[in-house]
Amino acid sequence: MRASGALERMAADRAALGRLATLVAQGAQQDEVFAAVAETLAGSSELDTGSVLRLEADGSATVLAMKGAVGDRVPVGTNWPLDGDSVTARVVESGRPARIDAYHGAPGPISDALPAGLVFASAGAPIFIDGRIWGVVSTTCAVPPELPADAETRIAYFADLISMTIANTELKASRARMVSAAADERRRLERDLHDGLQQRLVSIALELRMADSMAPASDSELRGQLSRIIDGVTDALDDLRELSRGIHPAILTEGGLGPALKALARSSPLSVVLDVDLGARLDERVEVLAYYVAAEAIAIASKRAQVSEVRLRVSCDGGWVIVSVDDDGISGLDFGHGSRLAVLIDRVEAIGGSVAARNTPGEGGSLTVHLPVGRAGVAASR
Repeated sequence: MRASGALERMAADRAALGRLATLVAQGAQQDEVFAAVAETLAGSSELDTGSVLRLEADGSATVLAMKGAVGDRVPVGTNWPLDGDSVTARVVESGRPARIDAYHGAPGPISDALPAGLVFASAGAPIFIDGRIWGVVSTTCAVPPELPADAETRIAYFADLISMTIANTELKASRARMVSAAADERRRLERDLHDGLQQRLVSIALELRMADSMAPASDSELRGQLSRIIDGVTDALDDLRELSRGIHPAILTEGGLGPALKALARSSPLSVVLDVDLGARLDERVEVLAYYVAAEAIAIASKRAQVSEVRLRVSCDGGWVIVSVDDDGISGLDFGHGSRLAVLIDRVEAIGGSVAARNTPGEGGSLTVHLPVGRAGVAASR
């Protein structure tokens, strides 16, 4: 019977770990993962409790999730010092999983909230982030029944999942900060180009034209040289304006995403059927990012074989801007490292968006990009 119970518990743990791993892989919020782990460790007994705690710099512990017998009586955010003997204190002291097989009460809100006079057992495991103990996952149950012999090992698996969740969240935050910093630098470069170098070239061109008008009509060699210099400065100014337009087109700042996309469609080497349904203007960073996505998607389409038409649709749906691009090309999409599509996916995912691409040679290509609106971490990427 004991062997049968162990096998059933192992199967249940695998299923639970699979569900939680899926949550983590899908980018679930930390609070959602913490609550799911606590719920799983609470088990089915009305006296069992699962908890996820974060360690504080002052040596105390804060509840991030608590489910089961005392879940409703110990809210998230509850904090208490790690005084005396407890599973949490043992885990923190040793840096390893720990257990207490029988006690009548240990310091902390869990024991305070459970009925007096009962005997309890508890097991916990550390949550490691960057080589240090970040928190503790634990389970507490009434005795009998006893804690399984492998309780600490079991809980350690769940602690590893939480470590992965926190690491993923911090990675996303880091990527978002990098994207935001790059956007700020692009805006600085745009201002420098427009207010500095571009204005200087305009001024030089005006002075050259004035010099040309003052040159003697009989000096054809001088006037020819001035004309060639003026043409060179004008060409340089046009190149600079084109470069500035690639960084952040002025029409995007002045008119918004709709007019900028119309200008993009007109300048495209492909025939672009445009459908924009946005309503009010969006935050500047969101507009810049959506413009970049549209421009990159059209550029990707232009590289595919036998594309004659591109259909570009941009709309808002709840908290998302949706950019979809369809073409009639016959070649497959390039997902290789360093390809335009791979770079686009990286930049969109860095701010919490998603890219869905259809790669069916002979049937046309399709890209659908979801960009978060009004969420932390949204930044332009170009």
